[in-house]
Amino acid sequence: MVKDNGVGFTEENYQSFRRSDSRQKLRRGGKGVGRLLWLKGFDSVRVESVYRTSTGETRRREFKFQLSDKPIQEHSDALAPGLEPSTSIHLLSMHSALQSTCPKRLQTIAARLIEHCLPHLLLEKSAKIHLYDDDNTAIDIHRLWQESYADRTINESFELQSHGFQMVMVQDRSPETESHSVRYYANGREVLSRPLKQAIPMLTGPLPSEAGKFYWTTYVTGDYLRSPH
Repeated sequence: MVKDNGVGFTEENYQSFRRSDSRQKLRRGGKGVGRLLWLKGFDSVRVESVYRTSTGETRRREFKFQLSDKPIQEHSDALAPGLEPSTSIHLLSMHSALQSTCPKRLQTIAARLIEHCLPHLLLEKSAKIHLYDDDNTAIDIHRLWQESYADRTINESFELQSHGFQMVMVQDRSPETESHSVRYYANGREVLSRPLKQAIPMLTGPLPSEAGKFYWTTYVTGDYLRSPH
């Protein structure tokens, strides 16, 4: 189960969820495929969301999402006074093909989550994330990220033709990384990736360090990249 304390499935967010593409997704750089990935690994998803309307009412929306002719079923939307906005996503019945390969240790899941969300952790004021195990053991993702990456990141700011940019260089030791690269981000999404050897031909293989070999992964963002041209 994944739970957040955001604004919830307001009518606008719900209608956007029902569509494969929408202006709302476009504004935020979304592609509308995230929720479909849920169903690549699970039979169905149960959504429970508390939100506030424009008139100040607090309501609770629930529905089931699955692959079928009618993907949204068992929808309800009722008054829920006294509750705070939040959304819970229940991922139901993991596919058997994934059960043997999906990580189960909390530390492993936390490390994978940091790798996946690294650009957001580095470049943005991302939401606080906590992982909990069945025995209520907790991991603070931000704290773990700071402990894991604080000594292997370089932050720089620069200007190019009067446009300001932020650059974060990370010593990437992930086994999946096989080259030095620069990645450009806008609105929380990677929009372009280039190998660094195009600019520095001699920068091909991994570099040595006391903690082991690594590749430079460089993340770049700025208002210019977020603006339409």
